This record gives sequence, structure tokens and C-alpha cells, in this order.
Amino acid sequence: MKFENYTPKRKISTRSITDLQQITPEDIFEVVAEAIRIKTAEKVGEINNSLLGKNVVLITNKHQGIGQLIFSKAVSSLSGQSTVLPLGGATIESFLSSREIAEVLSGMGISAFVVETSVASDAKTLAKHVSAPVINAFYTDNPCSAMAAIMTVYEHIGRLFGLKVAYISDGKPSSILSCMVKCGMDVTFISPKESAPSEEVLEYCRQFVDADCSLDIEKTLANSDVVFVSNEFPEEFKLTKERLSILKPNAAIIHKLPLTGSFDADEEVLDFGGCLVSKTAINVTHIEKACLELLCGK
Repeated sequence: MKFENYTPKRKISTRSITDLQQITPEDIFEVVAEAIRIKTAEKVGEINNSLLGKNVVLITNKHQGIGQLIFSKAVSSLSGQSTVLPLGGATIESFLSSREIAEVLSGMGISAFVVETSVASDAKTLAKHVSAPVINAFYTDNPCSAMAAIMTVYEHIGRLFGLKVAYISDGKPSSILSCMVKCGMDVTFISPKESAPSEEVLEYCRQFVDADCSLDIEKTLANSDVVFVSNEFPEEFKLTKERLSILKPNAAIIHKLPLTGSFDADEEVLDFGGCLVSKTAINVTHIEKACLELLCGK
């Protein structure tokens, strides 16, 4: 199934969005399509009241930052009310370990929870205890940032299905990897042998697309439409300014925020026309809006 031929139904089958490995391609398509619709409607001044009268809670163990700004912007633009609860990690387990606390949270009229902590399992922990939808915004790898990256690639290139990705990262399961393969993007892993994907990961990817491994960085980059970079590999795996000349003119580069000062890419990558770092971060807001609207909107 191709995203570009998909007809949105404006509804999803999942109760929460905590792990893209457990979510169908159709649900990913629905979120991305809804985010694009919301973004387009806002540009022409459309008012969105889908969360009017509803309260959404952000659970976080971080100080004020871009994640909280994105959350507040997403909820307010849907006419909802936002609350920040500073809690995370083992505290969530202990806080929800008693039945009565879980019952209190479920009975307070909270429409949804967004979890932005430094523990990847926090969102799943919370989802087990509350009846309201839960969205995972884990700060290093989460469904919202992954779908925002895919949305931004689509805006940049105009399609997703059949795109070739140079995946310069370890071969561990991740939200961005799940999102790419479920959207029909072929993946070539570039990494030292000790960080290469397991057969289990390759088999997972091959359910949806072609997936392979390569140590020929230059050849893979030259044949790729999308470059994803996130690693702590040796210098020879770095996306350097010299390697930018190898890329297709319309190639897209995905890197987590910030790229400046990172070990895996030169800062000059930011000057490449297809570098989508900032645009992806902005689109996270639209993805969070889409998730909230589809999960608990009117």
C-alpha cells in the first residue's frame, strides 16, 4: 500500500501510540495524513476546536524545553487545556502501583496523556494503568518524531513508497526504522559489523520492504533518496561535508535535533538543501496534534 494513494478515514484502530512496531501501516498513514491536513488548514486560518473542553496531561522528568513547548502548542491549537505533571522513570511505576491511584487518574476526566521522559518504557507502563489514550514522546526515539520525519520527507520529495534509505545507525529496533519500512521505504544499513542489524531485525524489515547491509558508504549514499544518521561510530562512518557532493540533488537528510556539535555529521550538513532537521522538529507539533485529534478529539 502506498501512502500517496491512501484515502484517509480520519480514524485509527489503536487506543494509544506508544510503539510503532505494534501499529499498523494504515494507522501511521492516518496520523501523517491528518497532520498534513491540520497544517494546511492552519495556513488558511481554520480554527480547530477538536479538544475544546478537554484536558491533556504531559508527564515529564525534564525541565522546560522544546518538548514542553511542542506539547503546549499542540494542545492549545486544538483549543484544549494542558497540564504538566513532573514525574518519570521508576516514579511512574511506584505512583501507579496502587489500584486507587490508577483509578483516580482514570476518573479525573483527563482525555489523554503525553509521556516525555528519559525512560523508554514509561509510556507503556502508563498505558497499562489508565483508560485514557497515551502518546509516547520519549526524548531520544519516539513515534511522534519518527512520523514527523516521514511527513517531512513526503513534503520534500512528494512520495514515500520505494524511496531508498541509507540508514547510518545501529541495527537495533527503533521508531524511525519501523516507520520507514511500514511506509514502503527500502533500507540499507551502514554500520560496523558489531553494530549491524540482527537477522530478526532484517526479517522484520523484509516483511514490508527490501532491507540489506553495506560497508560501501559512498556507493550507498549515491543511490539513496534519504539519509538517516544517528550513531557513535568511528570517523569513517561520519556524514561529512565532502560526502554531500555524492548525494542526489533532492536527497533528504534526517538527523535528531540538534545536529550542531554531533559526532556523526559535520555542521555543514545543515546547509544542504535537503537537510530536514529543523523542519522535522516543527512537524512534530503537527504530528502530536494529529495523534491527539485522532485518539480523543471530537
